Amino acid sequence: MDDILPVILGLGFAVLLFAAPIWLYRKAQANAAREKEKKQNQLRVEAQEFMREVRASCGLRRISSTVILKPGEVAYFEEPASLYETRAVRHYASSGGRVRIMKGLSVGGSSGNSYSTQEWTRIAHGLLTITNKRLIFAAQSTSRSFPIARILSADCSTDGVEIPVEGRQKGMVFKGGMNPLILASVVRICCAFEDPSKIDPQKIEITYV
Repeated sequence: MDDILPVILGLGFAVLLFAAPIWLYRKAQANAAREKEKKQNQLRVEAQEFMREVRASCGLRRISSTVILKPGEVAYFEEPASLYETRAVRHYASSGGRVRIMKGLSVGGSSGNSYSTQEWTRIAHGLLTITNKRLIFAAQSTSRSFPIARILSADCSTDGVEIPVEGRQKGMVFKGGMNPLILASVVRICCAFEDPSKIDPQKIEITYV
């Protein structure tokens, strides 16, 4: 019996060493999932309150902007944001190897193929402005400006909004401290109404699931 006890203790310790990292990994995953769900719920509540105010006032609230606006142009959203665009990233996959015959002598080689994929890449951090006429992104290194009429959609995730533009191959995603649901709502309203400050609440079809 005395000989078996150390073996049992050793096996138990080995199982503990094996199981502990798995338990910690699963716990970290569960915590991350809870934090993500909590953040999503908070964003949804903020967006719902925003839309209640829009419907109550029958339109978006006009704001002052640092952008030089054109005649008849009104700003409705302006927040710091990071611009992400798709870029071609080249990868290289190799195969093969070398065989050692004797000390200092080996034969063989390797071969491979290169391929590229389109991946989201951070371009710059700047100021994103939405008006009744344009989407404007201004940063020190670059800028973007597109007519609202060319925007095809505004699809949001937990941390950003993807905005494809007609006639432009590269996609755009805007991320930052702003609520992506609110940004997407402003874009959709500006695209749907000629005067976003005076709209029919019955014609707003925006819901948050």
